[in-house]
Amino acid sequence: MSGPSNEDEFDGVAAAPDGSVYVTGKFEHAVTLGAVRLESAGAADIPFARFDSSGELSWAKRFGGPGEDNLFDVDANADGAVATGAFSGTVAFGSTTLTSSGPWDCVIVALAPDGETRWARAFGGPGRDGCNEVTIDRSGAVTTSIDTQGEW
Repeated sequence: MSGPSNEDEFDGVAAAPDGSVYVTGKFEHAVTLGAVRLESAGAADIPFARFDSSGELSWAKRFGGPGEDNLFDVDANADGAVATGAFSGTVAFGSTTLTSSGPWDCVIVALAPDGETRWARAFGGPGRDGCNEVTIDRSGAVTTSIDTQGEW
């Protein structure tokens, strides 16, 4: 990943059973993954990418809105990937737009192996909320940790 800001980072990396790897985090301004250039829509946006088992980029997407958006962790299974993080204001994942109820809210998003958004959910209260870690169990249930102090 390359970009003009020192705020560009991958926070989450997960391997799927087929050997593909999903990565996510945050970036400011613009970032290039392989031959794909992603442009930020606001302060910081989310890069989400999948690499196949040989390390070739399958797809790279930008998710976000005008505020700060970040995904901190990702887990993967045969059905795709689920990632968690925090956002402020509004954030868009495909055709789903979420709005925070406080300065920061927790976000959970599930993507199919082809990069299409399966679903996205937000939750939180009037304070600074974020989800730090995520796991998908063998039955497909998703578990996350929630930080209500904004210490991410």
